[in-house]
Amino acid sequence: MSRQELGNAIRKIRGSMTQAELSKLSGVSQSTISEIESGKTISRFDVIALLTKALGISMDQLVDEINQVNEDIEIYLIDKNIQQAAWIMKEIPEQYREYAVTMLEGILKIIKDKE
Repeated sequence: MSRQELGNAIRKIRGSMTQAELSKLSGVSQSTISEIESGKTISRFDVIALLTKALGISMDQLVDEINQVNEDIEIYLIDKNIQQAAWIMKEIPEQYREYAVTMLEGILKIIKDKE
C-alpha cells in the first residue's frame, strides 16, 4: 500500500466529515491527518488504527477500500467515456451536481429494469 493509496482511502471513507472532526474523534492531530491524506506520509500502525476506529471501520475494510479505489482509478484511466463524464461533472457548479448524479442513477435504473 502506497502513501497516496492510504490517503485516498481515508479521504473517501471520511466523506463529509471534516479533518477537524476526525481529529477530535480519533485523537490524531489534524495536521497528521492532512499529511496522510495528501500522501506526504504513511503513519504508524497505531495511528491508522485510531483513524479506522474513529471512522467505524476495521483495518480489513480499509484495505478493501484501498483496493476499490485502485479499481476505480483503473476504470477511470481506461474508459474515455468515464473521463469525459468526470470532466463534465467538474464543470457543473457544486450545488447542482446532486441533480446530475440523480439523473444518472435514474438512467441506470431504466437500463437495469430493461435487462
